[in-house]
Amino acid sequence: MPAGVGPVPITSAAKLRQTLIEKTVMLQWAAVSPVFQKLKVRGIGTRQYIWGRVHRDVAQPDYSPIGGSVPTVHTDIQQMSAIMSYFGFRVDVDFREIEDSANFEDPRAFNVRVATEAQAFFAMQELFEGNPGVQRTVTNAAGKKLTVNPLPGLRYALDNQAISGLNNLKVDCGGTDLSAAGNSPTNSRVFARKMDQMVRQVSNGMGENITIVGPIEVTSALGDVMRQGNMFKTTDDSFGRAVPTWGDYGCQILDSGLKTPNSLIWDTTTSANRVIGWEAATGVRDDSSNFTSIYLIDFSTNGVQGVEQFGMDVKDLGLQQSDGVTYSTRAMWSLGLCYLNPNAVLRLFDIKVRP
Repeated sequence: MPAGVGPVPITSAAKLRQTLIEKTVMLQWAAVSPVFQKLKVRGIGTRQYIWGRVHRDVAQPDYSPIGGSVPTVHTDIQQMSAIMSYFGFRVDVDFREIEDSANFEDPRAFNVRVATEAQAFFAMQELFEGNPGVQRTVTNAAGKKLTVNPLPGLRYALDNQAISGLNNLKVDCGGTDLSAAGNSPTNSRVFARKMDQMVRQVSNGMGENITIVGPIEVTSALGDVMRQGNMFKTTDDSFGRAVPTWGDYGCQILDSGLKTPNSLIWDTTTSANRVIGWEAATGVRDDSSNFTSIYLIDFSTNGVQGVEQFGMDVKDLGLQQSDGVTYSTRAMWSLGLCYLNPNAVLRLFDIKVRP
């Protein structure tokens, strides 16, 4: 998106694109990672976004006596910032593959679609687990290692409140058992009450613009919980697909999915390939343990918001003159994450999902 446009989700931004390849890649991205249908992104045209936010409790007015003045209200403003992360892919296809009469599909279109899906998995993983506190390097075409700037993902932001400005909204669920063996009517009621309490703690406390994201063990169990309480409802996403919502609040429930594409979509023996995997009761990642977490995220314009130096840029680079046989396509995106209010994200951990 151009600077000053937005904030809008990828699916809305795609409608403004002039080329079919850009529209296609952006929509494929959002279809594979539904959270990116919810994240609103603002075009800023620069590599760093700076904003001010109330740092401490807002100073309160008070009564004024006859002959006296009104109180002076002053609130400290904290300067916050977000720095761009850049990611994307390049697809190279030999013209001899393109000219093969036995092709069941255009090789370039096929490889771009597969690369887009892989990038969507990567972006979803980084949205939750991106950690700027751990140095990351990539190797360029010349073999040189270069330092990159990872996204400040949701887990990192909640663990580093002095940097993100978030409040300490990491809440222990007390080991409530949602496993197939333990999800009793009693446990469902306990968890439903806990969920309603958690919704009340995010942003304005009314459930507006909140999305609930968790691993398949929880998202599937929530269906049982809601059916037992006659509160099961659905809404449609940007592609017309039915998405369950949490009770009267209407919070969409999305699966956090996998880190990387995998032919065995849900391996029930391990969570190593999950974006949100199994954890110890303390919330520490442990793919052999029995518990997990879910996140409640405010995707309003005053919640978790994305900023971009430039919109998703997809270019058909054509036939490469360097070798005369390779057709290339390159996709690149800039993205920064902003936590615009201190209650924009909540993590509920210590949820039992395995017996």
